[in-house]
Amino acid sequence: MSKKAINQVKVLIGIFLLTMGLSGTKVFAADEQGKKSNVGVSAVIPDNQIDKEKTYFDLLMKPGQEQELEVNLSNSSDEDLTVEVTANSAFTNDNGVIDYSPVKLDPDPTLKYPFSTISETTKEVLVPAKSKAVAKIKINMPAESYTGVIAGGIHVTEKDKADKTEEGGGGVQIKNKFVYVVGVQLRTEESLEGLKGDLELDKKKIIPTQVNYRNYLGINLQNTQPVYIRDLEVDAKIYRGNSEEVLHQTKTQNMKMAPNSNFNFGVDWENKPFQGGNYKAVVTAKSIDYGEEWSWTEEFTIDADLAKKLNEKAVELDDDNTQLIIMIGIGLGVLLLIIIILIIVLNNRKQEKKRKARNARKKKSSSSKSGSSKSSSSRKSRK
Repeated sequence: MSKKAINQVKVLIGIFLLTMGLSGTKVFAADEQGKKSNVGVSAVIPDNQIDKEKTYFDLLMKPGQEQELEVNLSNSSDEDLTVEVTANSAFTNDNGVIDYSPVKLDPDPTLKYPFSTISETTKEVLVPAKSKAVAKIKINMPAESYTGVIAGGIHVTEKDKADKTEEGGGGVQIKNKFVYVVGVQLRTEESLEGLKGDLELDKKKIIPTQVNYRNYLGINLQNTQPVYIRDLEVDAKIYRGNSEEVLHQTKTQNMKMAPNSNFNFGVDWENKPFQGGNYKAVVTAKSIDYGEEWSWTEEFTIDADLAKKLNEKAVELDDDNTQLIIMIGIGLGVLLLIIIILIIVLNNRKQEKKRKARNARKKKSSSSKSGSSKSSSSRKSRK
């Protein structure tokens, strides 16, 4: 795939993510020229819809019930289109956004019934030119009553179609693709009263990582309850060892979490290199919609070898010369001390030599005077 094609797909996915959510509005993806997609997607709302005003699926079902959902697909273009349809469990991505993409992700350990395992879809649907088609999704509810929400999404996207570019040498490109998600909420009890999201932090999952080749510290937060958290604030402060000075801090608001899901809250390392050693994380989280607050203080270690590997991959890394400056300072201090000691020693030796020379001169002078005195006495005696 060419870089141009990759960028086109990224633009569309970005537009989709900005507009996606459990929203009842129709969403059309635009191409890079701003044109709307020729495909329309809408849910066929069944009788057991809890809120008929919603245009995503919000269904009250019985334990063990089987039900077939329908999604209308329309194609206003002049050529047939094949769309791919998948039923995916809701999860929370590392941006703190509820996501329904068809990614290979292990379900959270607290998720008892992933939507992807209780639903089946027709993988591909042909939508004729200037016509409509229906995608069908079969739901098999668990046999036991379930308190809370089973959350998922019906992910609709155009099947990849590779075309040769006409402007020579361009190779094979992928056409712009639309992406659309119809949200699904399933429950066997209409009332969710008394259920609140609850967060846990696993200190074993505080690990250095990278986002777009930039250093971040990942702090795993887990919503252990079968309900959404729709307005989450997290403030994380990182300290080095026993220092009281904040090394790095990241505070983020307006995040959301899917039921029974987890994500890695990223603390920006501000383009600084990771350094092996002991650290401390002080984290507070607030669920505005439930009025709940959590706090944790956890010690963790960054492995020096892992830090080195990540630093080698990092881009736009600011070299942290603090340790080098300290080492140079220590070295210069030691060198200065050695020079001072040498000066003192040499000066002492010089003074010692001078003292010895003076003593020698005094001794010689004294000897000369003594000899002269003896000679004078001898002359007097001969007389």
